[in-house]
Amino acid sequence: MATEINGVRKSMCLGLSAATGGLLAVLSDIAQKQDASAVEHLKSALTGVLGVRTYPVVVVVMLIALAVALSFIFSAESNTKAFYIGASILAIMMTAVPYNAPPSLSAVPLAKSAAAPVRLGWWNRLMIPGQVYAHSATPMTGVIP
Repeated sequence: MATEINGVRKSMCLGLSAATGGLLAVLSDIAQKQDASAVEHLKSALTGVLGVRTYPVVVVVMLIALAVALSFIFSAESNTKAFYIGASILAIMMTAVPYNAPPSLSAVPLAKSAAAPVRLGWWNRLMIPGQVYAHSATPMTGVIP
């Protein structure tokens, strides 16, 4: 009887560690990307593909439940490993939902006046390409304030 209680207690602790890791990963995704976060994309995908209109909190709960399930699927033996597996939900989300830069995002570095591009020194020109575009191969047209 005592070994069963210890087994249940250990499973609950592992699940709680995985849930904490998953929650931390989801919150960091939301904090870093706001409107472009994987949670928002998954919410819109559920609406578009399945026709299920839902709130972002439902997607967060679903991802945390998936983080807990992953910790049992990969049989985490310690709380540290369960936390790590739960936090790996962020890597899964990033793989499933790639980041799309908003069209207003400019990757061309601008000077403080925002009128002239930054002049790079000779060393930086050797190491950094002249123009860098965020996640697109085509240059942006027009001037963005």
